[in-house]
Amino acid sequence: VYTPETGFSGSDSFTYTISDGAGGSATATARVTVGAAPSVATNGNDTLTGTAGNDRLNGLGGNDFIRGLAGNDVLIGGNGNDTLLGDAGNDTLQGGAGNDLLRGGAGNDWLDGGAGADRMEGGAGNDLYMVNHSGDRVIETASAGVDTVRSSITYTLGAMSSIWC
Repeated sequence: VYTPETGFSGSDSFTYTISDGAGGSATATARVTVGAAPSVATNGNDTLTGTAGNDRLNGLGGNDFIRGLAGNDVLIGGNGNDTLLGDAGNDTLQGGAGNDLLRGGAGNDWLDGGAGADRMEGGAGNDLYMVNHSGDRVIETASAGVDTVRSSITYTLGAMSSIWC
């Protein structure tokens, strides 16, 4: 049984010898890679970080900080005032009940702040924003992609917005 020290993350190796009980034996070296423990959400304030692969991270309750890193991630804030960072990949960011900050990053992202006055920043790529609160803010920079805003309420786009018909 290999048991690394608490908090260890990285590569390690150990050498072992086996015996057949009749005088024969063999020695070998085993190499292991130990990753960081997965992020686990609670109903409190959590920090959840994804991996280079595709992740699904759900913050549950509390004011959570959730970062997807690379991959096509699904980040769900839940209740509370959450910060969701998609980073690289085509990400889905859902804020939930509080006043949330959603940043898609590079990729074609889907951003929905949910209930509450949310700030949504798509970043590079062709992003889709779901606006459902009068206090929602859509932030987009010039030449950062062709974005779509869908709204269930009457909503006025901010300055520097371009509309193509």
